[in-house]
Formats: sequence, C-alpha cells, structure tokens
Amino acid sequence: MSPHGACSHTDKCNSFHNCGRACGTNQGNGSFTRGNNYRMTQAQAVMLTQQFDKLVKETAICRANADYRTAMDDIIVAIRKVQAHSAAFAKAGR
Repeated sequence: MSPHGACSHTDKCNSFHNCGRACGTNQGNGSFTRGNNYRMTQAQAVMLTQQFDKLVKETAICRANADYRTAMDDIIVAIRKVQAHSAAFAKAGR
C-alpha cells in the first residue's frame, strides 16, 4: 500500500486493464471504476496472427504499385511538357 492509504498506480492500472474490477489496494464493489476489455481469446489471437502474413504481402504490393504510379506520373508530366512545348513551337510557325 502506498503512503496515506492511497491506492498504488500499479493497482489502478491493473483495475483499468481488468474492466474496472477491484485489484490489490484499489478496492470497491464490482466494476466500480472505468476500464476496458481489450482481451481476445486464444482462437482470435491465432486468426489475427495469421493475418499478419497477409498484411505484409499486401503492404508490399501496395508500395510497389505506389512506386510504379509515381514513376508513371513523372513520365506523364514530362510528356505533357514536351507536348505543350511542341504545340507552342508549331503555333509560332516554326
């Protein structure tokens, strides 16, 4: 117990993690404080873990597509500049 009979920060954190239930020196009736339930079952964890491989592959594809698109945009800008210069040159009658 911390000085002056207050709850320790660790106990408060544990209560918050445990859906607001009492823990250690942080006591009360039922779920007396705010907390969240960020838990998952083992089956959910296994399914989520398997999705990481898919995420890595899809992210690599998205990055490759973005790099390709950026390169194509640069080429398109260069072509448009040449076309504009050619059109201006032709309009001038040269």
